[in-house]
Amino acid sequence: MTVSEDENDMEESMRTAANILQTKQIMSNNVLMKRKEQLHRWSTSEMNNESCRPKKQARVQFQDSDVFLSACMSGDEEEVEQLLSNGADINTCTVDGLTALHQSVIDSKPEMVRFLCEHGADVNAQDNEGWTPLHAASCCGNVGIVKYLCEHGADLAIINRYKSALLLRTTHLTPAPFFFN
Repeated sequence: MTVSEDENDMEESMRTAANILQTKQIMSNNVLMKRKEQLHRWSTSEMNNESCRPKKQARVQFQDSDVFLSACMSGDEEEVEQLLSNGADINTCTVDGLTALHQSVIDSKPEMVRFLCEHGADVNAQDNEGWTPLHAASCCGNVGIVKYLCEHGADLAIINRYKSALLLRTTHLTPAPFFFN
């Protein structure tokens, strides 16, 4: 190679490098211009005017029966009284047919059992399997609640879905729970 060929190659390389730099500069300018346009469109869009905090959506709405049953389970007699005065059904039940009285018996809450009975709860209400609060008290071995329910009109003759009748044996006036088929 001669000096002039080397110079020509050098000039060609410089032109190529200049073209590459110019192309990169144009591309960079295009990207910046597009980003600027995007930011401008965003700043004038409806989305930008919305708060970045989520809107307060409606809170979960519980059915009146759920509120009533929950108040009974918490033992809040004042709230239960208020719900009853506002029209709550004292014998409302879960999908399994359990009333507040059933659940209070199962949870061994004698104060709520007394409160519900005094306010007209059905002591002979049957769940989906035919169990009454008395069946539940007997099964749970809660003699005090068994005695209370018997004193407040619980029917000893009700038979559940499994044809199990309730038999109470009295020894020294203390009911002892038994089931028989």
